[in-house]
Amino acid sequence: MNGCSSSDNLRGGRVSHYKCRSQLRAKHAFTLVELLVVISIIGVLVAITVPAVQSAREAMRRSSCQNNLRQLALGLHNYQTAFKSLPPPVVMTREIHLVPVCGSATILPAANIWHEAAQGDGHHGTSWILALLPHVELASAYEKWDFSTSVVGNESVARLDLPILYCPSRRSSVDNPTIMFRGWLSGGNDYGACLGSTNGYHNCGSHELWQTDYQGRTFSEFKGIFYKMNHGTKFSEILDGLSQTVMLGELQRLDDGDYETTSHDGWATGGVSTHFSLCGDGCRSPNKPHFETPGSHHTGGLNIVTADGAVRFTTDSIELDLLEAIGGMADASTRQLE
Repeated sequence: MNGCSSSDNLRGGRVSHYKCRSQLRAKHAFTLVELLVVISIIGVLVAITVPAVQSAREAMRRSSCQNNLRQLALGLHNYQTAFKSLPPPVVMTREIHLVPVCGSATILPAANIWHEAAQGDGHHGTSWILALLPHVELASAYEKWDFSTSVVGNESVARLDLPILYCPSRRSSVDNPTIMFRGWLSGGNDYGACLGSTNGYHNCGSHELWQTDYQGRTFSEFKGIFYKMNHGTKFSEILDGLSQTVMLGELQRLDDGDYETTSHDGWATGGVSTHFSLCGDGCRSPNKPHFETPGSHHTGGLNIVTADGAVRFTTDSIELDLLEAIGGMADASTRQLE
C-alpha cells in the first residue's frame, strides 16, 4: 500500500516515520515541467507589466513637462500685466550687421546674438527667460544678475540649473555640454518662445537672427509673438487671436555635427537656444532634424502653449498649412486649432 498513515508511523517506529516524511516531501516537490510553466507565466506577466509601468511613468513626465510650460505661460501673463507687453525675445546692444547667406552673394541684415552674449561690459545677448524669472518664483536668481554686462559676465547665474526649464522626459540637467553656451556643464533649457512661421536664423556661421522679411525671413507676414529683438509684443498686436497663436513650446536638442542639425543650448542666452520657428526653411514638421524646428522626447509629438495660456499636445503629423497659420500672430489665416 502506497502512502503513509498515522497507524503506519505507530507500527513502524522511527524507520517508518522517516520513510513517511520522505514520501511526503517527494509528493510535494515541483517537477521540471511545472517549474518551466511557472517561469513562463512570470515571463508573460513581466512582459505585460513593464511596458505598462513605463507608459505610466512617461505619462507622469509628460504631465510634469506640461506643468512647466503652464507655469512659464502664467509668468508671461503676469509680466504682460505688469509691463503692458511681453518681454523682448532677446536684448542686444550691438548694431545689426550684414551677413552673406551661407557664403553666397546674397547679403542680409542680421544680429549675432551668441557673439554679443560672449562679450564683456556694456553688452547683453540675453533671452526672454531672464526677464521672466521674477514672475516664476525665481526672483533670487534675477536679483543676482548684473545688467551692466553680458551673459558671460554673469556666468555664476547663467549656469544655474533651473528645474522649471527641464522636461523630465529628456533630462534633469545638462546632458550634452558640446552644444551649451561656451561648453558650460549646467544652465540648459528645453523650452522656447515662438519666433513665428518664418526662416528666423542663418543656417551657417553663428546662427545669426535675420532682421529682414526677404524670402520669408523674420519680419515676414508670418512673424510670431517673439520675432523682434529689443521689442516686446503687446497682446493687442496678436490679431489672429490669443487662442490661435503659439507662444511657447518644446525645443529639440540636436548634435549631428552639421550646422543645420546642431542646436544651441542655455536658458540665459538669446537666439536659437531659446527660440523656435514653426514653419521655417521649407516648413518642416515638428521633430524634423533642423535646429530651428521645435521637438521633444515625447512619443509622436510635443507640447505647445497658445498665447491664452492653454497647453496642447501637438502631433508630428500636424498639417503644414495649419502649422504655418498658428505660428504667425497677424497673418489673417483662416486655419484654426481645434
